[in-house]
Amino acid sequence: MRLLFLIILLTVILSSCRFNRPITSVRISKTILEDSLTNIESIKTQYKFLRISRYGIIGHYYAEKKYNDSGELIEKSTVKISARVYDGFIKSKRKRTLYSNKKKAETQLVITKSQGKARGKNILEKTILFDKDGRKKKN
Repeated sequence: MRLLFLIILLTVILSSCRFNRPITSVRISKTILEDSLTNIESIKTQYKFLRISRYGIIGHYYAEKKYNDSGELIEKSTVKISARVYDGFIKSKRKRTLYSNKKKAETQLVITKSQGKARGKNILEKTILFDKDGRKKKN
């Protein structure tokens, strides 16, 4: 019983990171799309991970990277969803990072709660700006 409790506690700790990909995740699919008009290549990856809560035990993590025609990273976005249940208890964490000249230009963080039946409400909506050297700007 004690070992089971420790395993569950360790699993919750490892999968509870906010915006990053959980350590205990498994990749489900990977797609590479290329837009011929804008010459932007998009790589989308989908993961499933174990998360133990009262609303479900499986979470979903989506990552997308966009590259321009010269192969430079221009955008990186992630979405972490607590579970695919549409009963009003879903919680999603979104992070979008824009790059300019191989350096971070802007990061947007959004946490939305109570999606499903209604539109949901934003718990956190934050934009972080970076200077030309990729260092965080002070407000």
